[in-house]
Amino acid sequence: MEDELNAEQREAVRYLSGPLLVLAGAGSGKTRVIAYRIAFLVRHSGVSPHEILAITFTKKAAGEMRRRVEQLLKTDVAGMWIGTFHSVCARILRLYAGRLGYRQNFSIFDEEDQRGLVKEQIAELEISDRQFPPARVLERISALKAEMVGQEEMSRLAMSYYDKAVSRIYTAYQEALFRSNAMDFDDLLVNTVRLLCDFDDVRERYTDRFKHVLVDEYQDTNHAQYRIVAELCRERRNLCVVGDDDQSIYGWRGADIRNILEFEESFPEAKIIRLEQNYRSTGLILEAANNVIECNKGRKGKTLRTSNEYGENIVLLLLSSEEEEAQAVAEEILCESLERGTPLPEIAILYRTNAQSRALEIALRHSGVDYQIVGATSFFERREIKDILAYLRLCLNPEDEMSVRRVLNVPPRRIGRSALERLQQAASSRKLSLFETLRVSEDIEGISPGARRGIRSFLSVIDEFSGRQDDDVGDLIEAIVKRIGYREYLQAGSSNVQERIENVEELVGAGRQFAEEDASRREGEEPTLAAFLNDVALLSQIDSWRSESEKVTLMTAHNAKGLEFTSVFVTGLEDGLFPHSASMEDEEQIEEERRLFYVALTRARRRVVLTAAARRRRFDQRGSTGVSRFVREIPENLMNTRELWEIGGQGSMVGRRVFHEEFGTGTVVAQEGQGNAAKLTVEFSGNVKKKILARYMHLETG
Repeated sequence: MEDELNAEQREAVRYLSGPLLVLAGAGSGKTRVIAYRIAFLVRHSGVSPHEILAITFTKKAAGEMRRRVEQLLKTDVAGMWIGTFHSVCARILRLYAGRLGYRQNFSIFDEEDQRGLVKEQIAELEISDRQFPPARVLERISALKAEMVGQEEMSRLAMSYYDKAVSRIYTAYQEALFRSNAMDFDDLLVNTVRLLCDFDDVRERYTDRFKHVLVDEYQDTNHAQYRIVAELCRERRNLCVVGDDDQSIYGWRGADIRNILEFEESFPEAKIIRLEQNYRSTGLILEAANNVIECNKGRKGKTLRTSNEYGENIVLLLLSSEEEEAQAVAEEILCESLERGTPLPEIAILYRTNAQSRALEIALRHSGVDYQIVGATSFFERREIKDILAYLRLCLNPEDEMSVRRVLNVPPRRIGRSALERLQQAASSRKLSLFETLRVSEDIEGISPGARRGIRSFLSVIDEFSGRQDDDVGDLIEAIVKRIGYREYLQAGSSNVQERIENVEELVGAGRQFAEEDASRREGEEPTLAAFLNDVALLSQIDSWRSESEKVTLMTAHNAKGLEFTSVFVTGLEDGLFPHSASMEDEEQIEEERRLFYVALTRARRRVVLTAAARRRRFDQRGSTGVSRFVREIPENLMNTRELWEIGGQGSMVGRRVFHEEFGTGTVVAQEGQGNAAKLTVEFSGNVKKKILARYMHLETG
């Protein structure tokens, strides 16, 4: 079974004498190591799959891990828990949420629900949402939860006006979640820590069961996740964490690189094994990546090596604007596909921010290149899907006020805004949930007869399906869709009717598929519907990416983590964009940006193309830029630089508007020569004329 492993991998698979940190470089086969280690535990160490907990960072990775283990063992491992931190925590909380005052049928609020709820609290507290944008406040609350700082502690710590306001919103937000019997993603982690720390019997149930714990992508864990791991391994020290400090890129989301850098302080008896043999990239790509990452100080240190061919130089394209950059990328991809024969799914375009995709999309469309965007509206975020999911959530948890408000009048039931306001006022004055208020709505004045009939109709739907939580999820969805006439409701609409109906059919199919797969995974501790809703709520953007589609993939460098392609285009490599302007003044943040660039480089197997624009529009302003410092950290002999910002070209520039860093915008009035060596006479404002080489000018495109 171990013939496919190198010496370091084999050591990592076989080491069973306490805590183990596997420092796995990019492309070093860490997934293989985890799968083989699990198989080794089962086949050679007498460990039951039931006694193993494996934690990954995406559902996609968990599915791949399970498949690999089953292929190695040639048997089903249904009893083994393999999942993300959030899915494992949700599974524990479905059994023990009652200890914390929740009911077991709690809802998991997705990002849209969370933003909506924060926005409501800001409005109710009469705080300006311009000073306190809901998305920004939610980021702050999430960061506090990741550090296990509750609302009471935040209230004590808050000193500034801003922090005091955030503290009030945080408290109101948590109270609103609790009223809805709901948790957000961070609550799943925080509440699991509370269970494991405060209830010995809960902790002992899982420490007795899980004799071996494995954690992938350990460099991206936050403090709450560290606490979960520490509690589960408090007695037995059979912990194996796999990660790469050089790929820690989620500090902005609460990840704490110290978890991996200081692993030996938490587990003094720990052994460290480095996986430095790269099986993905060419020698040249690794040489470039090693040169870049060695500029970081906060790292444990390792140098990737490979037996692959040395390969071709990295290409650096320097363009005048983001429009020219996008067109150059599209042309390069056509050459890559037609001349080199690289399949489109083997090509990725990476960028630092989602806003950069606009120009790229336009250029790809004009060039006839099919593409897909990771991070665009996912299937489960579409309106019609969220409507049906809201009904499912209410079948499980009628106290879920976000879902009540979403579908109370979908399809239309003549329950207008006035009726809803009266219901909410009554709920507040009577200290009832919105759903409980619907039950007593006959006693509330000012609600029209039509609205009362609509409320009765809505309640009858929820009552009818609430007892069917263990039904085949696909059958349940189909029954609800028919009962409320949802297809007819969509057909009465005016936009994308067929596509929306097809999406509903796809959801029915997804429910049936889940029910079939789930039957072999569950151990009877939660209804099928709850498990399905857990799954849907915890999907990441990358989980919905389909690598088999015949399209080029566009995504942020963050979303590319863990993926690989034959050719990778890294765009927007300018200081202020990559590295991002928000990180420029903080050395730790610059190091994280450098790690992100390292991740982008090491996605490529054979070819890397880097691009930068001399001028780029950001926040509706066009400004000059300089090539990223990260590009300058790659030795020049490893790159072929093509300066495509030769504004002189092979024709006349007379009459064209150009831009100079010092003198600003002007008009070319005379030209001597061609290309970058051309001498241009440019008239700037105030009738000032300057003779300047073309290489120092940029085309004015906006």
